[in-house]
Amino acid sequence: QARDSLGVTSPQASANVTYAWGDPQAAITTVEGVAIPADARMTISQAANVTLAWSFSDSGKTQAFYRVRVLDKGTAIELHDSGWTAGAGTTYDIPFTFTHGMTYEFRLQLKNNYGVRSS
Repeated sequence: QARDSLGVTSPQASANVTYAWGDPQAAITTVEGVAIPADARMTISQAANVTLAWSFSDSGKTQAFYRVRVLDKGTAIELHDSGWTAGAGTTYDIPFTFTHGMTYEFRLQLKNNYGVRSS
């Protein structure tokens, strides 16, 4: 047994313990209700009210936060950031007006209930 910084004795207080905090995986599944194609390229048919949906998997962990960003694909300039939002929801209505002829990139990140973030 070992003691932690507060003097508490625990059989788990060891540098050799591996913690199973998870490895969250995020996958965007649909935009506007249309499945993402294999090449991940699609045309958005409306300028506003676009909904992004995703799936979350992490070996029994739960989704605790999500973050959705929209970037200009050509410049990588961030045009919208939802910020870290608490919740296990798997859809997000993007409050952004898209411009005809522009190319955008969606970035999704999730955090599990241990705070471990997806890539």
